[in-house]
Amino acid sequence: FAAWIYLDSLLAWRRIAGKLATLTAGEWQMQVSNIDEVTFGIYNGGVNKGLAASAAISGSAWHFAVGWHDSVNNLVYIQVDNAAAVSAATTGAPADTAIAVAIGSEVGGGSYWNGRMQSAGFWKRVLTAAERTSLYNRGGALRYDQVPLDLKTSLISYWNLGEPSGQRNDSH
Repeated sequence: FAAWIYLDSLLAWRRIAGKLATLTAGEWQMQVSNIDEVTFGIYNGGVNKGLAASAAISGSAWHFAVGWHDSVNNLVYIQVDNAAAVSAATTGAPADTAIAVAIGSEVGGGSYWNGRMQSAGFWKRVLTAAERTSLYNRGGALRYDQVPLDLKTSLISYWNLGEPSGQRNDSH
């Protein structure tokens, strides 16, 4: 999962996106912690199977966050602003559920995002370092029609998130 994020205030848990309905059901989540770290984790049966945390981010600034699960090496990663990726070991695979993806809050509400987001995408593969750098180096959010063709390979969903309000629709 990757997105451009902007927090208006810090020091509170804020959900960026995830498929985590409750503490007992879910697959993955990306959020900002109460100490301003961007975290990415996977879950199975409500059990945290691995969680990676970035260095603290600043508020009132845009950041590019990418989180992924490397099932071959049993690691989860978080990378913010194209800095070195931070990894953590996993103890199993994420669950495979019918839970909807929620962007900007928990599924069903709570941990509401306090800021802005742009260009959120979910791939069913690990983006290469060059692909992550390419997305970051473009210097800002891409509309779906600007996403390079090679980055549409294994792209599951993409949200422009440029709408001022209302329902957000998957562009892919």
